[in-house]
Amino acid sequence: MNETISFVDETGNGLVSKVVIFEPDKEIKFAFLGEVTDGKYVEVPEFAEMTEHYVFEPVGNQTKMVVDVAMDDEYYDMMNNLWDKAGTELIKLSN
Repeated sequence: MNETISFVDETGNGLVSKVVIFEPDKEIKFAFLGEVTDGKYVEVPEFAEMTEHYVFEPVGNQTKMVVDVAMDDEYYDMMNNLWDKAGTELIKLSN
């Protein structure tokens, strides 16, 4: 799978990732590629080893989401604030 996805804010700035795994209702995994700033995409070599892996597990009438990340601490702190919102959107995509 070589699809890309952009995670952008209301101004269009954000991150671009490659979709590594997409199994609806089970798991989604992204590998970071670069960022978009002011409408311009730039590949970021430091992102080469960074991944986000989401695993979805049904628990009764809810979905438990387990997040496994591989990234530098500076990016982890930034992303930690966004996972709840991202998780809600990913659950919608996975269903």
